[in-house]
Amino acid sequence: MSRSNRRGSLLLGALIVVFFLWSVPDTADVIAADPTSPTSVALVVAGALILVGGVAFVLAGVSDRLTVAGRTIEWWEFQGVGFAALGVYMAVSGLTQSSLASVLGVSMIVAGAGFLGFGLYRLRSGVPTEDAAASV
Repeated sequence: MSRSNRRGSLLLGALIVVFFLWSVPDTADVIAADPTSPTSVALVVAGALILVGGVAFVLAGVSDRLTVAGRTIEWWEFQGVGFAALGVYMAVSGLTQSSLASVLGVSMIVAGAGFLGFGLYRLRSGVPTEDAAASV
Protein backbone atom coordinates (compact mmCIF):
# COMPACT_ATOMS: atom_id res chain seq x y z
CA MET A 1 0.00 0.00 0.00
CA SER A 2 2.84 2.39 0.76
CA ARG A 3 4.16 2.38 -2.79
CA SER A 4 0.77 3.03 -4.41
CA ASN A 5 -0.03 5.66 -1.80
CA ARG A 6 3.23 7.44 -2.57
CA ARG A 7 2.68 7.22 -6.34
CA GLY A 8 -0.74 8.76 -5.90
CA SER A 9 0.83 11.47 -3.77
CA LEU A 10 3.38 12.21 -6.49
CA LEU A 11 0.67 12.44 -9.15
CA LEU A 12 -1.55 14.67 -7.00
CA GLY A 13 1.39 16.89 -6.08
CA ALA A 14 2.45 17.25 -9.71
CA LEU A 15 -1.11 18.21 -10.72
CA ILE A 16 -1.32 20.78 -7.92
CA VAL A 17 2.04 22.33 -8.87
CA VAL A 18 0.96 22.49 -12.55
CA PHE A 19 -2.31 24.16 -11.46
CA PHE A 20 -0.31 26.65 -9.41
CA LEU A 21 1.99 27.47 -12.33
CA TRP A 22 -1.00 27.77 -14.69
CA SER A 23 -2.71 30.27 -12.38
CA VAL A 24 0.33 32.51 -11.76
CA PRO A 25 -0.12 34.88 -14.75
CA ASP A 26 -3.78 35.66 -13.96
CA THR A 27 -3.02 36.01 -10.28
CA ALA A 28 -0.12 38.36 -11.01
CA ASP A 29 -2.43 40.57 -13.11
CA VAL A 30 -4.93 40.88 -10.25
CA ILE A 31 -2.19 41.59 -7.70
CA ALA A 32 -0.52 44.17 -9.96
CA ALA A 33 -3.83 46.03 -10.40
CA ASP A 34 -4.34 46.57 -6.65
CA PRO A 35 -1.68 44.97 -4.43
CA THR A 36 -3.27 46.00 -1.12
CA SER A 37 -6.81 44.83 -1.80
CA PRO A 38 -8.27 41.97 0.23
CA THR A 39 -8.55 39.95 -2.99
CA SER A 40 -4.83 40.32 -3.66
CA VAL A 41 -3.94 39.32 -0.11
CA ALA A 42 -6.25 36.28 -0.35
CA LEU A 43 -4.67 35.29 -3.67
CA VAL A 44 -1.15 35.46 -2.22
CA VAL A 45 -2.16 33.38 0.81
CA ALA A 46 -4.03 30.89 -1.39
CA GLY A 47 -1.12 30.62 -3.80
CA ALA A 48 1.34 29.99 -0.98
CA LEU A 49 -0.90 27.29 0.49
CA ILE A 50 -1.38 25.59 -2.89
CA LEU A 51 2.37 25.64 -3.52
CA VAL A 52 3.18 24.26 -0.05
CA GLY A 53 0.56 21.53 -0.46
CA GLY A 54 1.75 20.57 -3.93
CA VAL A 55 5.42 20.47 -2.99
CA ALA A 56 4.62 18.47 0.15
CA PHE A 57 2.76 15.86 -1.92
CA VAL A 58 5.61 15.70 -4.45
CA LEU A 59 8.16 15.23 -1.65
CA ALA A 60 5.99 12.48 -0.15
CA GLY A 61 5.97 10.78 -3.52
CA VAL A 62 9.67 10.93 -4.34
CA SER A 63 11.41 10.21 -1.04
CA ASP A 64 10.91 7.89 1.92
CA ARG A 65 12.30 10.46 4.32
CA LEU A 66 14.28 13.68 4.43
CA THR A 67 16.44 15.02 7.20
CA VAL A 68 15.98 18.71 7.89
CA ALA A 69 17.99 20.38 10.67
CA GLY A 70 18.69 17.01 12.28
CA ARG A 71 15.03 15.91 12.24
CA THR A 72 13.92 13.08 10.00
CA ILE A 73 10.63 13.76 8.21
CA GLU A 74 8.86 10.70 6.81
CA TRP A 75 6.84 10.62 3.56
CA TRP A 76 3.52 10.36 5.39
CA GLU A 77 4.33 13.51 7.38
CA PHE A 78 4.79 15.38 4.10
CA GLN A 79 1.44 13.99 2.99
CA GLY A 80 -0.17 15.27 6.21
CA VAL A 81 1.26 18.74 5.60
CA GLY A 82 -0.06 18.62 2.02
CA PHE A 83 -3.58 17.71 3.14
CA ALA A 84 -3.55 20.38 5.87
CA ALA A 85 -2.31 23.10 3.50
CA LEU A 86 -4.96 22.25 0.91
CA GLY A 87 -7.60 22.20 3.65
CA VAL A 88 -6.70 25.68 4.83
CA TYR A 89 -6.67 26.87 1.20
CA MET A 90 -10.15 25.45 0.60
CA ALA A 91 -11.53 26.95 3.83
CA VAL A 92 -10.04 30.37 3.06
CA SER A 93 -11.45 30.18 -0.48
CA GLY A 94 -14.86 29.33 0.93
CA LEU A 95 -14.72 32.24 3.35
CA THR A 96 -13.87 34.69 0.57
CA GLN A 97 -16.92 33.76 -1.56
CA SER A 98 -19.22 36.68 -2.29
CA SER A 99 -21.95 35.12 -0.17
CA LEU A 100 -21.00 32.90 2.75
CA ALA A 101 -24.46 31.33 2.55
CA SER A 102 -23.80 30.09 -0.99
CA VAL A 103 -23.65 26.36 -1.53
CA LEU A 104 -20.15 26.65 -3.00
CA GLY A 105 -18.82 28.68 -0.08
CA VAL A 106 -20.25 26.36 2.55
CA SER A 107 -19.10 23.27 0.62
CA MET A 108 -15.55 24.61 0.37
CA ILE A 109 -15.45 25.42 4.08
CA VAL A 110 -16.72 21.96 5.03
CA ALA A 111 -14.38 20.19 2.59
CA GLY A 112 -11.47 22.33 3.75
CA ALA A 113 -12.17 21.45 7.37
CA GLY A 114 -12.22 17.78 6.36
CA PHE A 115 -8.89 18.03 4.53
CA LEU A 116 -7.34 19.97 7.41
CA GLY A 117 -8.64 17.45 9.93
CA PHE A 118 -7.35 14.51 7.89
CA GLY A 119 -3.95 16.17 7.49
CA LEU A 120 -3.65 16.82 11.21
CA TYR A 121 -4.82 13.28 11.98
CA ARG A 122 -2.23 11.92 9.55
CA LEU A 123 0.50 13.98 11.25
CA ARG A 124 -0.50 12.95 14.77
CA SER A 125 -1.30 9.28 14.22
CA GLY A 126 1.93 8.29 12.53
CA VAL A 127 2.37 5.95 9.61
CA PRO A 128 -0.95 4.40 8.53
CA THR A 129 -1.31 0.86 9.88
CA GLU A 130 -1.74 -0.75 6.46
CA ASP A 131 1.48 0.99 5.39
CA ALA A 132 3.48 0.23 8.52
CA ALA A 133 4.85 -3.08 7.32
CA ALA A 134 5.57 -1.75 3.81
CA SER A 135 7.53 1.29 5.01
CA VAL A 136 9.94 -0.64 7.20
